[in-house]
Amino acid sequence: MAFGAQLSVWDYTDDVTELLTAAPNLLVSNHAYGPVVGWVYNASRPGTDSNLKWEWWGNTSISTTEDYLFGFYTTKAQDLDRIAYNNPYFLMVRSADNKRSETGPPTGTPYFLRNTTTQSTVSRSRNDAYDVIPAEATAKNVLTIGAADVTYTNQNVPTLVGSTSFSGWGPTDDGRIKPDLLGIGSDVLSSIATSNTEYSTYSGTSMASANVSGSLFLLQELYARQRASGLPVSGQFMRGATLKGLALHTADRPNPSAGPDYRIGWGLLNTEAAARLLLNEERAHLVLEQSLPSGGTYTRSLVAQGNEPLIVTLSWTDPEGTATSIVPGSVNSRTPKLVNDLDLRLTDGHQTSLPFVLDPNHPAQAASRGDNVRDNVEQVYIANPVAGKTYTLTVSHKGKMTYTSQPYSLIVSGLHRINCQLTATTIPAKDTMICPGATLPLRAGNPSADLHYQWLLNGVVLAGGGSSSYQATKAGSYTLRVTDENGCTALSQPVLVNLQNASVTLTPASTQWLCNSDTPIRLEAVSPSGSTLNGATFDWLHDNSVIPNAHTNTVNATQPGRYQVRMTQGGVCRSLLKQLFSLRPSMGLI
Repeated sequence: MAFGAQLSVWDYTDDVTELLTAAPNLLVSNHAYGPVVGWVYNASRPGTDSNLKWEWWGNTSISTTEDYLFGFYTTKAQDLDRIAYNNPYFLMVRSADNKRSETGPPTGTPYFLRNTTTQSTVSRSRNDAYDVIPAEATAKNVLTIGAADVTYTNQNVPTLVGSTSFSGWGPTDDGRIKPDLLGIGSDVLSSIATSNTEYSTYSGTSMASANVSGSLFLLQELYARQRASGLPVSGQFMRGATLKGLALHTADRPNPSAGPDYRIGWGLLNTEAAARLLLNEERAHLVLEQSLPSGGTYTRSLVAQGNEPLIVTLSWTDPEGTATSIVPGSVNSRTPKLVNDLDLRLTDGHQTSLPFVLDPNHPAQAASRGDNVRDNVEQVYIANPVAGKTYTLTVSHKGKMTYTSQPYSLIVSGLHRINCQLTATTIPAKDTMICPGATLPLRAGNPSADLHYQWLLNGVVLAGGGSSSYQATKAGSYTLRVTDENGCTALSQPVLVNLQNASVTLTPASTQWLCNSDTPIRLEAVSPSGSTLNGATFDWLHDNSVIPNAHTNTVNATQPGRYQVRMTQGGVCRSLLKQLFSLRPSMGLI
């Protein structure tokens, strides 16, 4: 998906330890693996009877009917949440596993307990419905990806039908929404390890999580290109919670107003929709990164466009919860793992709209509206807001807050469009050329103290380019972005600045011997790179005096002495060859 990205690769051994070191330098990571759980078909078992190759990997001392690791908040899930909280710009993507297609042998058929030779016929859970996402993929702050079942109405435009027959379904034991999102995971053409040029087709949540990871990385690149060049620093990239919220906010699902469910999460990743939201060309969206102090409340007025939904998504990276104790009584424990319980509300002055909530005790039921005490992503969806009506958005917190504040992100869509009449122009407004070491002053054609300015070079915001003028020293395409207090933005026509190369050298390049004036030596000015010296004029000098009428790139030397050439290119850039070439008289016998 992001074929030009830098990819660092580790195996999954000691991944938590490696993540602790690597996380500060990462934006997105893909984890298409998990623990061995539930039913496993082991084709390497001896014999030809396929029914006698099944293994059950549950812990019978914890549960005799189901593998307790499904939906379970383990110490490793806790570690992952801690890593995410301590690295707020880093988002881990994990596959939801493919356990719904591994349902064991027919009832009464012997199977093996784990990888031993011990057999059993005890009836176990088939893992073919809800609560079949294992262990680490249940962490709060990771993005858990299932595989989408799609149809294509026309080329490259998928329509979500649901999740595939193998993709893991939630909920987590405490009732959180998992998977978070779906990606394309069926019949994916992928590179393989056979050789550097080999490809094959695969299906699985591993394929889905990989293509989602690459797509999210592209969104981080887009976000960064709109801001500043350089390494990942605060403010340049989205927080992991922002990226996660953005992906869920813009996901496709068959009935958006019905909310998420435990089968498809928030829907199918729509990278284009997420990118358009970031570009925000119609000023219909809002992306905010804030921090809520303990006991604090954040409010903001939103004016609805009408004739389209008003959608607000709240996302935050929550501190790690307490790992569930591995005892029989903790299987499917509904105790929430949420630590800092933020609340999202939207009111029109008469009625308050609440976020989506799901009921883990009735996982097949559609989402309702209520107080979400489980998830660290909440969304309020108003399908038919009143056009022009002002709604008040509120973010608050209940209960005890771990640490002094909680960072959070807001994604808003459906805002009233402002009729923008803003324009942006630059002076100069046409392409130009500068010499090496020279500076071209650029300035706004409509400077105003009420406007915000950003200068961009080749589409990337320039650091220090926040005023109405800029001193250009590099070649490239310069544009000016102007924003007013209403959020209206205008972009100037680009000004292409070329850097003129005025360097020159002479050939021959060494001291020459002149026999007599009847056999002159031809001197030629050439480019050191071998390129054509277009638009150049020349002045030749002999012993520091200009030679009359010698203005081409060649001259015939007839007198001994020192010769130099002075080149002017484009009427601007001048170069005087520093090295002097001597022509000496040659004496011979008569």
